[in-house]
Amino acid sequence: MYNFLIVDDEPIMRTGIRAMLTRCSLPIETVIEASNGLEALHMLASNQVHIVITDIRMPKMNGLELSSKISMEYPGIHTAIVTGFDDFQYAQYALRYGVKDYLLKPLNQDEFVKALSRIIESYENRNASIYINHDKVASIIQLLLAGIWNQEQHKLDEAHALMSELLLSLPRYYYESLLDDVLSTLLNALSEKTAYAIDFEIPVSESKTNRDEWLAWFWEYIVHLRNDVYQTRTNSDSLLIEKAQIMIEENYNRDLTLEELSHKIGFSPSYFSKLFKSHTGKNFVQFRSELRIQKAMELLNMPNKSIIEIAYEVGFNDMSHFIRTFKKQTSLLPNEYRKRSGADIETSF
Repeated sequence: MYNFLIVDDEPIMRTGIRAMLTRCSLPIETVIEASNGLEALHMLASNQVHIVITDIRMPKMNGLELSSKISMEYPGIHTAIVTGFDDFQYAQYALRYGVKDYLLKPLNQDEFVKALSRIIESYENRNASIYINHDKVASIIQLLLAGIWNQEQHKLDEAHALMSELLLSLPRYYYESLLDDVLSTLLNALSEKTAYAIDFEIPVSESKTNRDEWLAWFWEYIVHLRNDVYQTRTNSDSLLIEKAQIMIEENYNRDLTLEELSHKIGFSPSYFSKLFKSHTGKNFVQFRSELRIQKAMELLNMPNKSIIEIAYEVGFNDMSHFIRTFKKQTSLLPNEYRKRSGADIETSF
């Protein structure tokens, strides 16, 4: 179903066109009216219109100026010019502004319906040919997810630039559904990462007149969402770091990397590294190293294990590295520690 806007400064002409639309069998849902181009622009800003039928000569803003504005600000709307002046120059201007048909007064019902049928067909064909780059949409969502989750502003800035490019390539009437879809997908992804539903309602998108206003509305929401997630995560980060510590303790003797651990927790390596140190006072390598040496000290109290066996058992593949690390943390060599512990055996190595 299609929504029409009739633009003419003569009330009788608007009434006549409305009557023709009412009598025809075209898929028409609503018909609204404006008395000049300026008034029409205000109505377009607050109403979803698919097809505009406009006179040329009107006060304040004529039909050609209106067609030009529609072409630039509402590229998805199709326009038909109606005039009583059989001037080919007007037709040339009209076609230049993307007008789909040029009709002369007095209007003939059959010709009028045929013209509107062509416009509707053109409208449907054009909409069918609109291509949304779904790979770009997916990239935007991933950048937003990473930027919000890890508080990485550069990724949010990149997402903003890509979204601006994407909206520029689409008609205005696609903006709302696209942005709503992106935000809904983003909320679902964030909810999965936090393991609970993020109750952050998408605000009602009041009428916007251009891409910049839609983009500003979208970005204001992203900023609020980022702050909300940050506050929520600040309260739960300590639990996640405790989880990370448990994972390190369970895997202290294998080559568990910072990248692997941060991925399992759901952070970027850089953000996880900062967060881990702020909570434990140690970086990842220090924490794991101290844990390994602590385990080695426990094993050195067992006389049936050689120092070489212990080194490999706690995760050191290089004996020299193990000895240096052990002495750095305990001020003793492994065999010295074993002697002091009373678990010395004849051959420590």
